[in-house]
Amino acid sequence: MNHSNNPKSTSSGKGDSEQLFERYEHIRRIAFQNTLRLHFKRAAWVTVVRTTLLAKRLIDIIASVLLLMLLRGYPAHNVLYVMASIRRLRTSAQAR
Repeated sequence: MNHSNNPKSTSSGKGDSEQLFERYEHIRRIAFQNTLRLHFKRAAWVTVVRTTLLAKRLIDIIASVLLLMLLRGYPAHNVLYVMASIRRLRTSAQAR
């Protein structure tokens, strides 16, 4: 099935299925790359969502502890001491 008016046709004697396979074999590779890209994007999105949920939870816990300390009637200097301790921990962690 070699037509002379088809510029893509070859006279190598190969069957039609072999010619089609050679012509479109790159599609399989592209589909695989797109599948990998999709899985990577999904994993990145799940990581971002879970990390933000964890950060929100930590902020809620810290705020709750501070408010409990304030509302329980501790003297103000104890609350300030806790806040200063947190600040020292942050600066020492950043210095490493």
